[in-house]
Amino acid sequence: MHRLQLFDVDGQPTDDLSDPSDIQRLLHAMGVEAGRWHLRKSPLSATPLLTYAGELCSLERRFGTARTDLAHLRPAAAMSSPRWREAVDLHVHDEVELRVVLQGQLLYTFRDPSRAGWAALLIGPGDWLALPAGVAHAVDAGARPHVDLLRLFGAGEGWLPRATPAARPAHLPHLEALLRAVPQARAA
Repeated sequence: MHRLQLFDVDGQPTDDLSDPSDIQRLLHAMGVEAGRWHLRKSPLSATPLLTYAGELCSLERRFGTARTDLAHLRPAAAMSSPRWREAVDLHVHDEVELRVVLQGQLLYTFRDPSRAGWAALLIGPGDWLALPAGVAHAVDAGARPHVDLLRLFGAGEGWLPRATPAARPAHLPHLEALLRAVPQARAA
């Protein structure tokens, strides 16, 4: 995890963290789990499910997921995918959202379940994130995404996004703005 920003209910900033132990402590208090894998030095293979089989089995046991797939977010595909457009808007799932970034960066914006407010978490290669079921969130891969990620799912359809009536506060950052503000995150 590269950065965690906290916001009040109106989207005004209250804290900005980059220390991994501080980020882990606050995520834990929110009921959100995250971690980091050591990615292999070889280029992204066509078989990351085999390359990371041990790590995936560990996450599957821990969170009770039943299946995994590899998603490639690229500009043309992301812009035309109804599922991806739903993920950009604030939504919830009936099961844990568990993602592992292999390449690129994602900005997860979510309701902080531990207090009235919001959190924005920037994750990149090797980071995994588990958002509990029912936590309202949005995912931002940028205007021209180049992201490869593993998605872990339960056995049913609980992974499908459901829109929430609440709107994402306009003051919350988007990926490009956050990366412009923190140049070192771009290189990670």
